[in-house]
Amino acid sequence: MKTAYYKRALIGWLGIYLLITPLIYLLSDVIGSLPIYIQTFILTGISTPLMCLLTPFLNKVLLGTSHK
Repeated sequence: MKTAYYKRALIGWLGIYLLITPLIYLLSDVIGSLPIYIQTFILTGISTPLMCLLTPFLNKVLLGTSHK
C-alpha cells in the first residue's frame, strides 16, 4: 500500500522541525555571528544526513510502515 502524499509531506515537515529547532538552539552561539547563507549551509549540512536517519523512524512510529 502506498502512503498518501500528504502524510509523507507532514512527516517530512515534522522531521525537519524536530531537527532544525534544537540545532538552531544549540548552534546559535557558535554560528550566530556568521552570515545567514553560511548559517543555512551549516544547518542543512547537519540536518540532511540526520533526516535520512530520522525519516524511517518517523514512518515506523507514525504510520506503522518502514522502507527497506
